[in-house]
Amino acid sequence: LLRDLQRPEDALVCFDRAIAVQPDYVEAYVNRAPALRDLKRLHEAADSYAKALALTTEGARRHLGDRSPHKVVYVPGRLVNIVVSEATS
Repeated sequence: LLRDLQRPEDALVCFDRAIAVQPDYVEAYVNRAPALRDLKRLHEAADSYAKALALTTEGARRHLGDRSPHKVVYVPGRLVNIVVSEATS
């Protein structure tokens, strides 16, 4: 909605807050990318799409199991790393 109102900076703040609270929120990464694109931050937009894609792969979901990622690290052309906190008993 904020992006539709030509407020991509405000939209980006909201998406970043959502990701901080729930790092596996794929829709936030997907919706964050167009806001970044509107701000001409194209590399960051591509990073956001890559993180969303990484979280939706079968291998990532299988590896995560019922755990949530703590952070998603993306280095273009090199790696995508999904950091998971250790399970507590």
